[in-house]
Amino acid sequence: MEKMFISNKIVYSVKMALMKTINLFASERPVVEREQMRSMYSSLEYLVSKAIAELPLDVFFAAAFTTMLKAMTGLRIPLAHLTATFSLMTVAGAALGFAIGSSTPSEEAAMSLGIPVIVILMVVGCVLSTEKAPFRLKILHLTWYRFSLFVAA
Repeated sequence: MEKMFISNKIVYSVKMALMKTINLFASERPVVEREQMRSMYSSLEYLVSKAIAELPLDVFFAAAFTTMLKAMTGLRIPLAHLTATFSLMTVAGAALGFAIGSSTPSEEAAMSLGIPVIVILMVVGCVLSTEKAPFRLKILHLTWYRFSLFVAA
């Protein structure tokens, strides 16, 4: 029961980070393209600096959420493990948001693609890894979500 509860909360954290990153990335796209045309920085430099700049805020929200979650539910998981797990999932969701935002032509397309991608990952068992997933992949033991549940449990 506890594992399923944590699983649902991690999915919500990933969705929140994904949609935040897609929205932010899509709105910054014209500025970044203009600056890259002037050879001010490369795509890799932008991605790394953006991830580093957003990391403290993501970790802060993960820490605040897990502190309240642990206090309100009495989970038996150490707070440091819970916070690290939620922080890892937030960073993974943000990375997925960067990938979706960079591969779509507009903000609307990116926003409309974000949730279906999460749903597809849940259906195949990459995100919501339960034994009753409709389709099981042999690569499931390598997924970031399954690893986070292992760490949290």
